[in-house]
Amino acid sequence: MSLSNYAELKASIADWMHRKDLTARIPDFIKLAETRMNAEIRSRELEVSVPVLASANNATIDLPTDMVEMRRLMLVGDCQSVLQYRSPDSLSAHYGNAATGLPSAFTVIGNKLQFGPIPDANYELELVYQRRLIPLSDADPTNWILTKYPDAYLYGALLAAQPFTQEDNRGTVFAQLYNVAITNINTVD
Repeated sequence: MSLSNYAELKASIADWMHRKDLTARIPDFIKLAETRMNAEIRSRELEVSVPVLASANNATIDLPTDMVEMRRLMLVGDCQSVLQYRSPDSLSAHYGNAATGLPSAFTVIGNKLQFGPIPDANYELELVYQRRLIPLSDADPTNWILTKYPDAYLYGALLAAQPFTQEDNRGTVFAQLYNVAITNINTVD
């Protein structure tokens, strides 16, 4: 059986589980596998670069909702430089709440970036980060992991199904195969 799209993956998972009564649950198993992959995969395939604007007198901007991990935050243009990360306490102690100027540092609080000092003008930035996987669905039937590493999806979903089925003793085997697939993805970089 082929594993080139979402429908084929669901059919293959049902075949491997030898259970036709769990068809409605298979999308849940795939979603659980994707959640785990988002936490474990570190690949350049997931890195994106987006422009962001630091607005004058605005200490914070929203982080992208699909961000897993930041790689770099850089001022672009005439004053090109990489902003330095500081802990929230360090940023507050060093820049205070009233300091304004060219941002040289940042911190992350919740889903926001906070600058130090607060921008005194509008500044263009480039944010490089690792995004979450584009989840599989009927509307988005494939992504780069399913195309290049279908075993990660198959074994991840089969592993996610184990607590639900409570009858399959192959969980250890699926865990080992899944871990090998994730290691293969991460090793490519």
